[in-house]
Amino acid sequence: MQRALKLLARGDDPKQVLEALSHGLTNKLMHAPTQALNEASAESAPTWPSWFRACTRSATRTSGPPISH
Repeated sequence: MQRALKLLARGDDPKQVLEALSHGLTNKLMHAPTQALNEASAESAPTWPSWFRACTRSATRTSGPPISH
């Protein structure tokens, strides 16, 4: 966010700044779940419980506040 604000302050195109920000956030949010899926698929016979455990492990590695439902 700070980088985006700096780019806007120096006069960069707002559309390009927003696209870069959204791309970066999407990558950050998708990294842990994608990694968990890849690790789960590497197992010989992945099952729902093993996939869920893999996602849970990856979710605990990320930073930020916990997700509440």
